Order: sequence, then structure tokens, then C-alpha cells
Amino acid sequence: MHRRTAAGALSRVLGVAESMIDADGVAVLTIRRLGDALGVQAMALYHYVSGPDELVEAVIAAVAEEIQVPSDGQPSAGWRGFLRQVADDVERVAQLHPGVFPLLMTHPPAHRGHGRP
Repeated sequence: MHRRTAAGALSRVLGVAESMIDADGVAVLTIRRLGDALGVQAMALYHYVSGPDELVEAVIAAVAEEIQVPSDGQPSAGWRGFLRQVADDVERVAQLHPGVFPLLMTHPPAHRGHGRP
């Protein structure tokens, strides 16, 4: 499988898992249910993640990457403006991912980037 195809497939797997968690909570996310939602056998998902814990970690990391943090070291609006920008974007992501966001706050990702840790 080409790297680009694998990356696209992983992105799709994580996107569907995010949607499932946002809609029904993390307790309903299982490898089998995710496979059913994707139209694949559950065992096929083990190509991308080693199990449910790694899947949830990858979803959390993917959602964390959606938070936009201004990259300029000296924000023009000062530290309060910088904090306001970050807080506004955190709120945006929380609204987009009401099921995943609490997980992000209680289980922050150990690294930036999703995929296999």
C-alpha cells in the first residue's frame, strides 16, 4: 500500500472514530463497531492501531492538532491577546468535538502528530 493511501485511510479511520465519540461517547467506540461503520472487518483496523487505547490516543492527538496556536513569538496584541486567540480556538474545537474534547483535557496527547505513537 502506498504511503499516501495509508495516510488517507488512517485519516478516514480517525475521522469516523471522532464522529462516533462525538455522537455517542467513548464508551461505545470499539474496534468492531468502528469496522462496521467503515464497512471493513475489525481485524483490518489493527493495521493502523494496535488496539482501542491507541485508537483513542490517536483520535485525541488528531483533535489536539486542530487547535490553532499563533506561531509568532511576539503577538502584536500582547500576551492577553495571544491567550484570547488560543482560548477562542480551543472553544471552537470543543464545539466541533463535544465528545472528544473532554478526553483531550483529561488525557492530553504525549506528542504532536497522530498515527502510531
